[in-house]
Amino acid sequence: MAEQQLSKPIGIIEKTLGVSMSLVIILYSTNLIRFDLMILNIMLLMFVILLGYLPRTFYVQDGKNKFSIINLIFMLFGIAPNIYLLLNLDHVYFLWGSIWEPEDLIFGTMIILSVLYLAKLYIGWTLPIVALVFILYTVFGYVLPNQLFGHPGIPIERAIAHFFGPSGMYGTVLNVFSTIIVIFILFGTFLINSGAATTLLDLAKSVTGRMRGGSAKVAVAGSALMGSINGNPIANVATTGHLTIPLMKKQGFKPEFAGGVEAVASSGGVFLPPIMGATAFVMAEFLGVSYTEVMVAAILPGILYYVGIFLLVDLRAHKMGISNLAKEEIPKFLSVLKTGWIHLLPIVVLVYMMLVVRSSVSKAGLVAIGVLFLISFLRKETRMNVPKLIQTLSDSAKSTVSLGAIIATAGIIIGSVGITGLGSRFGSVILSYAQDNVYLAGFLVAILCIILGMGLPTIAAYVIAVAVAASTLTDLGVSPLTAHLFVFYFAALSGLTPPVALTSYTAATIAKSDMMKTSYTAFKLAIVGYVIPFVFLTNPALILKAGVGEILLTVTTAVIALIFAAMALEAASFIGKSFYWYFWQRILFVVVAVLLVIPGIITDISGLAIALVTILADPRIIKRIGGQKATN
Repeated sequence: MAEQQLSKPIGIIEKTLGVSMSLVIILYSTNLIRFDLMILNIMLLMFVILLGYLPRTFYVQDGKNKFSIINLIFMLFGIAPNIYLLLNLDHVYFLWGSIWEPEDLIFGTMIILSVLYLAKLYIGWTLPIVALVFILYTVFGYVLPNQLFGHPGIPIERAIAHFFGPSGMYGTVLNVFSTIIVIFILFGTFLINSGAATTLLDLAKSVTGRMRGGSAKVAVAGSALMGSINGNPIANVATTGHLTIPLMKKQGFKPEFAGGVEAVASSGGVFLPPIMGATAFVMAEFLGVSYTEVMVAAILPGILYYVGIFLLVDLRAHKMGISNLAKEEIPKFLSVLKTGWIHLLPIVVLVYMMLVVRSSVSKAGLVAIGVLFLISFLRKETRMNVPKLIQTLSDSAKSTVSLGAIIATAGIIIGSVGITGLGSRFGSVILSYAQDNVYLAGFLVAILCIILGMGLPTIAAYVIAVAVAASTLTDLGVSPLTAHLFVFYFAALSGLTPPVALTSYTAATIAKSDMMKTSYTAFKLAIVGYVIPFVFLTNPALILKAGVGEILLTVTTAVIALIFAAMALEAASFIGKSFYWYFWQRILFVVVAVLLVIPGIITDISGLAIALVTILADPRIIKRIGGQKATN
């Protein structure tokens, strides 16, 4: 939803609330103030509710002050329960879940309605409807037969008390939001407000702009860099897409291809370290491991995802005869570093703190923010003076609203899955179909993740899918980290998967292209993302859980597989003047790719042998070897 225009008094109140929220986060995270995590959760959710509803309640339209009584009611529904919790902390700590008072049920109903309506205001009806379905399932599950995941049913008063507490919306996911995610939102806002977005895109231009199909490769590299920082595919498309999509169209790429490239590149940012966005932090918390372990496991799959996109973009540019960007459009790499190092140093510090110093994620984020703030004073144009600092603190807090609503709503869904035992019930159904076949189980889980994730932000899709389906894979012997990464990939890719592909639709709007064509193009470009999870499902080398030799062999065969998969998809060659492969060759190239990604020396040799025979059996290749001109 577009940002509302506010009257001056309301704007001041909003900015004050935003700055206050950011200061609470900083003071708590630096131990300058200290109180229980539950109190922090309550305070931050109250800030989210106030910042979310205030501009929707009191706003200016057509030059006149407007007022929404409905939004005011829902805002009060959100504030009162949090005040009630703060005044009754002993009840929360010692009695919650075993004894509930009438006030718990009243305030619990109020906060549930407030959070669901806030999510509706900022991201639409899909997630609130999903949450309502889970609430109804919790209470009325007894009407369903066992084969349709029926359960004895939970009394409504117990269900509401469960959702309105540490096992529901104030549970694990909100803990991660309060202690880690908000810090990285703050870090990202500092980066953007200091001009880092321009630096990252200029870096992408300086490196990839000279390549064939330069504009599309700039989009891939630039959106990867930005996406790794903000971790929100739709927001990434909405920001970088306005720069990259027109550039691609100007160079000759079709609108649906330009939109598809931007959608796929922006979506991959959540797979690419060092930051990966909010979902990866939640994953680390669910797994009970350090974020660094998740980040390290995600490195190779994330890189291969972008290698696949680069290859497809390169082939399309080769077919269309689209070369590099004009010389005047390409900044010099050293010039970009000379002026932009000030934006890159905090990112380097962040990675150093997490990988070398092995500090906590929140501490690494705080140190990176501190470094960025201090070095900003080295230049006039980046200086964080008081007005700019206040604006950054305010912008950061406002940026948490939609995510805070998503996370609180996701807490309700997690509470439902936990209290009803839906995860284990669903797992037993999948296992009965899969019959110990990990690939079949993975396929069923992948379909579920895509369906559950349709129309949802990545973090919500992941939280729902992992609560329902991750245990299915671990029951088959898959490691918890691998199972969660598998679910994560398909939850994120649901935004690209037709027919409901919000990320692709956002890009199509900017590209002024047909939405379904753009969605299909994005699906095709992201095909490697759908394959990679099945590779690391049984090959731990891809997530760096093997020896160096095995990892190198896996990476080498994976890259060769991507080359043949790209040629099969685009029906084009990388060799000299591009020409189309015959249909039978494309089919065999797919076979080659599949054989190469299956672990084992026999499959690798077989794949390479088939590839060699397939290429040499083409008479055009023989002509080229003989020095004659090949024709299509």
